[in-house]
Amino acid sequence: RYFPEPDLPPVTLIAAQIAVFMGFREIYLLGCEASLDGYVWDQSVARNTEDTERFIQCTSLIYNVLKEKDVSLVDLTENGNLKIPKAHLAEVIGDKGK
Repeated sequence: RYFPEPDLPPVTLIAAQIAVFMGFREIYLLGCEASLDGYVWDQSVARNTEDTERFIQCTSLIYNVLKEKDVSLVDLTENGNLKIPKAHLAEVIGDKGK
């Protein structure tokens, strides 16, 4: 089993699995801050920390599975809390973003 209880993985990770199926070898997550103290845009909004902890754990698990398959999973979210390799969006898109 790849995912902790309950067995349903977060939708972001389902999308990563679809990307692998489609042949992508590099997968980037953007906007997954995984904040435990509210949302990035509004710290006053309560967040379900159990779901957030589970998301962080699931992301680490799928990262390890993908790494064994030579697929990279990278967090592009500035100040994100995911426990996977990080990069900056500008580094990834380079001149393509201009």
